[in-house]
Amino acid sequence: MLEQELRRAMAEDTAELRATPDLASRAVRGSRRRARTRFAAVSVALAMAAGFLVFFTSARPAPVVAAVVDQVEVVGLPPDPGTARPGRVTHGSLRGATMTWGSGGDLIRVTVYRGAGVVNPADLGRLRLLGEGAQGSPTSVRGRAGRLAHGGTDLLWMERPGLLLRVTVGERRTEYLRPVAEGLRPADPTGPAGGVFEGMRIGYLPDGVHLSGVSELGGADVHPRVKRWEGADGRAVALYSERRPGLDLARWADELKGLRLGPPTQVNGRNVHPALTGDARVWTAPTGQTFALSVTGNLADELDRILAGIVPVPPRAGAVFEGIDVGFVPQWLETGGQVTERHGARGVDWRDVDGRLLRVETITGADTLDELAETAWPPGERPVELRRTTEHHKPAYEGWVRLADGSPQRRVVMWLERPGFGVRVQVSDDLAGKLRDVLDGIFVPGPNDPTPESS
Repeated sequence: MLEQELRRAMAEDTAELRATPDLASRAVRGSRRRARTRFAAVSVALAMAAGFLVFFTSARPAPVVAAVVDQVEVVGLPPDPGTARPGRVTHGSLRGATMTWGSGGDLIRVTVYRGAGVVNPADLGRLRLLGEGAQGSPTSVRGRAGRLAHGGTDLLWMERPGLLLRVTVGERRTEYLRPVAEGLRPADPTGPAGGVFEGMRIGYLPDGVHLSGVSELGGADVHPRVKRWEGADGRAVALYSERRPGLDLARWADELKGLRLGPPTQVNGRNVHPALTGDARVWTAPTGQTFALSVTGNLADELDRILAGIVPVPPRAGAVFEGIDVGFVPQWLETGGQVTERHGARGVDWRDVDGRLLRVETITGADTLDELAETAWPPGERPVELRRTTEHHKPAYEGWVRLADGSPQRRVVMWLERPGFGVRVQVSDDLAGKLRDVLDGIFVPGPNDPTPESS
């Protein structure tokens, strides 16, 4: 009875502590939390009841984030797990992303599935994700219903409606199955911490900083876009991006912020140069874009965690067409995955049961922005209240689409990527808050960029 009361008291102080038969291990793991007076007293009482005394140390630093897979942080990997290899997966209506370390008996793989059709734990068996005839045995992860299969090497569970998580390990990595699974930390359901910017998702931001804006900088030799988050006491995070062939990384960093770069290190499979001042990181993405991440205030200790959370936005099936990659789609929207042609525009629609719409189209044949604004509109749809702006470093129009049937107007942004080829994005007004994320997630290859493969 006493031990039950003590266990309950410990659970109130630390949600992360798991009951195990080994009280010493429990006590050591408890040191990860703050050394609260009542917690320490309870823990010492348990230890003494078992015939030994464990001395507690101060709280450990937050676990190192090894990778971010489609807005899910991964921690708990073994030392030297190998090089992270990202991938994509499709299973029926589910679309997902993977990250794999090692192979064979040393394999560790994290898979993130998304799909609006997954609404309750019973769907785990119906979807047959574990393979034909491999239903697995019932289990749970952090209280979420799941299935454990293939001799205890494959763990699948529903994190929340629309989101399934899976951890698969080789036979020599079984001891890491539960730590990795229980350490997965999905971002808030409303979206990633910092949204998307220039084809990258910002999966983690420190507490207390908030979006202050996106702007374009002008200089003698550098013309980057920048997304900033700011907080109190001079705390700020800034992510810069420029896509220009032939950029010299060291010169660009110097002209951007007077940065001097050190030798590169590997982060998420890319060469990242730290600034010698310790407050910035600079790298070139495989697409040819150049990025710089900088912090001010007392955020230098958070810099590498922010960096680990910056990953390419994984395109969904059906979101790559006509050579462009639509990298961000609100997760509650669904599409049949078919590219359709409507009065000279080719594109994809995403909708939900409430009729909310996202439409991304490409238009050929317009040589000027004004021609683009008048081209390829179906009967009953006309652009109105257009104003000039810039998008993807190109002249653009933004405004509204008026519908003849009296339906609510849609927001629209269109730009001429090059003579003869334009991009047009429409959203229903109740999705206007996501329009910026959609636009930032669209990747249109330049002349020296690799062309995305159509889905």
